[in-house]
Amino acid sequence: ISCTNKVNITYSKSAYYVGGLAGYINGTVTDCTNEGDVLAENAYKVGGLVGYAAYAGNVSLTGLTNKGQVKGNANVGGIFGYINGSVGANVNYNITLSLLTNEGDVTGTGGCVGGIAGYLYAYNSYGYTYGAIMSGIENSATIRGWSVTSTGAFFGEFWTEAVSTLTEAVSSGSVNNNTGALAGTAYNLNVVS
Repeated sequence: ISCTNKVNITYSKSAYYVGGLAGYINGTVTDCTNEGDVLAENAYKVGGLVGYAAYAGNVSLTGLTNKGQVKGNANVGGIFGYINGSVGANVNYNITLSLLTNEGDVTGTGGCVGGIAGYLYAYNSYGYTYGAIMSGIENSATIRGWSVTSTGAFFGEFWTEAVSTLTEAVSSGSVNNNTGALAGTAYNLNVVS
């Protein structure tokens, strides 16, 4: 799909899955932009575009831009609040993320806060390997989170079972708490350029 949201979204109650375009998706999202603020300070899995991307190991997430301010509790990101790449048994899938840009400040009062995604997770208990292939990712905004181990310019926390690769990544924004430029915590991540 190709779409643009220009409406501000404000939600004050405790909730899960809040996004400028969708709270929850299980499918492909391409060429979409969020220009509105997403303000849900008591919510979990809050994203500028998508709150929760489920089963992301077999879909395309590309050409996405956030320009609005994003606020939430935990699992808060400029593009995605939470990306879950686990697809199920008997499959080997990689999460594919490309051409993702965040220009809006992101604030989380809880853990896992990032310019692209608060939390990216890809693990399979059936013995199959999941990783992520990422390219053309950029954050130019300020990222604020309370935990030094779960706040980063791109990802608050990043966990994949297989080795993941990141190429053509640019971080020109700032991250508080003296955390790393890439991710608060990263497991199995290989930065190529």
